[in-house]
Amino acid sequence: MYRQSNVIPKWIESKLFEEIFRQTQPKYQSTKNFKVYHALAPGENYATIMLKVEAEVMLKDGSTDDLSYMLKISHSGEHLPEDFKSFNVFEVENGMYKEIVPEFERMYAKVGRKVRFGAKSYTLATQVEHVLLEDLKRYGFKNVKRQDCLDLEHLKNALEKLAQWHAASANLIENLILLNYSQPLPTLRQVQQMLIKYGLWAMVPIAVTLPIVLCEPSEKASLDSLVGRTDNSQEFKNLLYSNELFLKHLKLILPWLLYRGALEY
Repeated sequence: MYRQSNVIPKWIESKLFEEIFRQTQPKYQSTKNFKVYHALAPGENYATIMLKVEAEVMLKDGSTDDLSYMLKISHSGEHLPEDFKSFNVFEVENGMYKEIVPEFERMYAKVGRKVRFGAKSYTLATQVEHVLLEDLKRYGFKNVKRQDCLDLEHLKNALEKLAQWHAASANLIENLILLNYSQPLPTLRQVQQMLIKYGLWAMVPIAVTLPIVLCEPSEKASLDSLVGRTDNSQEFKNLLYSNELFLKHLKLILPWLLYRGALEY
């Protein structure tokens, strides 16, 4: 069984975060209060455990400041499926936050555009695998109910950010021009041809990611239920794929893909 444990690992203590507090708040002097708890309900995250770290810190001028972070850790090693151990989840994600994202942001900064692609990343002085990020709630961001999906305004914002991201790694017109892209700019016809050529890949998020995202909160939701072969696991998968909201999305997405030739193989 690899259900999420509600026990907070003993290695997560305030002393380990003191250097992070100094990086976040230069006036940091000492830690007044320190709290760690599970950040997400069952069904919100599967492959790892997401914790929220909150601290009230004393500053050198006698005032206080509230700091918070998101800490991603692994399930217990003996509870993790063998396949997951080979994915190097933490190595890949840390590489993205510490190397790729900063480099992409520097590319935009060089042409006078300030773009942020993610939260600031930190590293704790421990051998335990982890990903530590600033809590974006500090900037006014908040989670919304994922089953409600995005409204038009936020969808446009997400697509704009996605275009900026892919332009930095080789993508579309406006941002390619901004980044002084030296190769021929792709035409709309070429983009459509690529959608057809690689359209089958659309079935991966549709069949795997979408039912998970649209699933209503459930105590049955766990990594065990998602990848296991038990009766409980099968019951959870039936719940995923019989969800009316998922089926409603399929009725919209599949004809759209078919019309554009993405399913013609």
